[in-house]
Amino acid sequence: KMMYAEPQALHALLDKLGQIALNEQEKTLLAEFGQMRERYSKEGTGLARELLKRGKYQETNELLLQKINPLYAEMQQKGNALIAGFASSAEQTHAAAMQRYRLIRNLSIGMIGASLLLVLLGGFFLIRSILQPLRKTISYFERIAEGNLTDEIDIQGRDETGLLMCNLANMQCALRAMLDEI
Repeated sequence: KMMYAEPQALHALLDKLGQIALNEQEKTLLAEFGQMRERYSKEGTGLARELLKRGKYQETNELLLQKINPLYAEMQQKGNALIAGFASSAEQTHAAAMQRYRLIRNLSIGMIGASLLLVLLGGFFLIRSILQPLRKTISYFERIAEGNLTDEIDIQGRDETGLLMCNLANMQCALRAMLDEI
């Protein structure tokens, strides 16, 4: 049973391998190995099995030395060529995958860097657009605190800072009117 189980298992594995998407070189190497395996089985082990069943041990030994060993060596060579072909294909696939990985990694790093730069620039301009009007408002408050009520307050925009400047101008006018009454 053992003699028949291993060849059948190998045949099943080779059938599965034949169903995988292979390139032309791999298909050729697999076909050559399959043919050599069939030849080894028919001309070598099959004949030896028959001779052993008949009790012809001397002829089996001669067959082993003259036919099976050279067939096995040739089959082993085809098997090694198949393995080398798969290894070469795997290395090429791996190299291509690594190249794609590096490209995607570098593009991602570049995009993250560009995004950070945009965020920093946006943050700089946002902070600047808030701080400039506040500094201007603070300088008007300082002049009013010094008693300078004659400077005209420049109101720009309709946002919160513009509303603050407008109320500051109203306060300046109200203070000037109170001082004029005194």
